[in-house]
Amino acid sequence: MPSTRTAERVATLATVFYFVLLTYLVGTRPESAGRDTDNYIAFFHHILEGNTGTRYEIGFRIFTASVAAFSNSEGIYLATIYAIVTLSIFGAQYLYARILDQRGRYLYFPLILSILLSSSWYIVATTNGLRQGISLSVLYIAVMLILVYRRTAYFVAISGFAALFHITAILPIPFIILFRFIPYKLSFCIFFMTAVAYALGIWRQLFYYLHIFLNINIYDSVINYADGADMWYGFQLDLFAYTLFWPIFYIIITPFIRKRYLKLFVRMLVAYMALCMPYFIFGFGPFSNRYAIIAWLFLPLLHCGFIVSSKFRIDVKWCLLIAFAFAGSYKYLSYIEVIG
Repeated sequence: MPSTRTAERVATLATVFYFVLLTYLVGTRPESAGRDTDNYIAFFHHILEGNTGTRYEIGFRIFTASVAAFSNSEGIYLATIYAIVTLSIFGAQYLYARILDQRGRYLYFPLILSILLSSSWYIVATTNGLRQGISLSVLYIAVMLILVYRRTAYFVAISGFAALFHITAILPIPFIILFRFIPYKLSFCIFFMTAVAYALGIWRQLFYYLHIFLNINIYDSVINYADGADMWYGFQLDLFAYTLFWPIFYIIITPFIRKRYLKLFVRMLVAYMALCMPYFIFGFGPFSNRYAIIAWLFLPLLHCGFIVSSKFRIDVKWCLLIAFAFAGSYKYLSYIEVIG
């Protein structure tokens, strides 16, 4: 392995250079790279023409108008969104990494970038669901502040700001606050009980009867989303198993985490579980993955947190970094049609 000083310089410079390159490539991607790319470009031109009426949240409208005030370039608009999402996730990772010791710290940012590029949910957040991508990446900073640093006031302010870009950021807030103040074991119990209730269809029935008897209209709002489309409708075993797998997996392999970092990592695991709750409770209608991505986009932070907190030797961490970097770069660059 290279010397510490050389490795730190190379890793830092390479990460900065690659991030800038990716920002340019994402900004200049074809409209076919991302299902909703053309919709966001159309919205940008809508704002450029002086129109303001839209269903998009006010925070995203103000952001788009701000970019339009300085440039009429679609590429700058898309690149700015990519940069905000990525740098916000970097910020959340930094809030975790700064507590760890100095040894190998230079690996943290190239590692999180490499893992992000390997994530399908990061691809969605930066090329398709752009409003939710901004909202969730900002929300994760708030999540780290409350669950790792116990800064509740900062959490409320930043999560409220995140909701200005996509309203679904509100959904996990009650559970994050709840999990902040209850014991970890109770958090795990609530998580798994909520998951079982989802699999059994209990939440769907609960909201149905609330609609019938108390005229609380959450049921219709969920069921009739996107005119009742049947894509990713309700409970799906593969998505459910994927969501549930990660807490179980990391609970099993906690012996590989350094003892002094175990409590810190458990807090991050609790954060993931709190972010899963909207999916379990509201995921009984079409496009249930729009609730699941609230937690899925957090997974790269969880994976990176485990690696940097683990007992693995530094050379093993280097190998993981290189593997994620090559696999992730190929996956991401293929999606935005830079490589075939």
